[in-house]
Amino acid sequence: MMTKKVMIKGDIVDDQTAGFYQFFGMPAVSPSGVADILMMTMMTMTTVMMKHLKLTLLPMVATFLRLVRFTLC
Repeated sequence: MMTKKVMIKGDIVDDQTAGFYQFFGMPAVSPSGVADILMMTMMTMTTVMMKHLKLTLLPMVATFLRLVRFTLC
């Protein structure tokens, strides 16, 4: 498991108060803001993993399909 440090800059506030802070351009962190960042991070990691799998598996799948086609002909 990989651990990461998260730098929190600004006040830690509830979701309703975060709108006030955002309106006035003040730095703040809220539960929904953290959840959004975590979701974006997970989506990015998933995309990177899928690209890696595609690059890794694609040659193997192509070889398999050539072998199957050769065997069936």
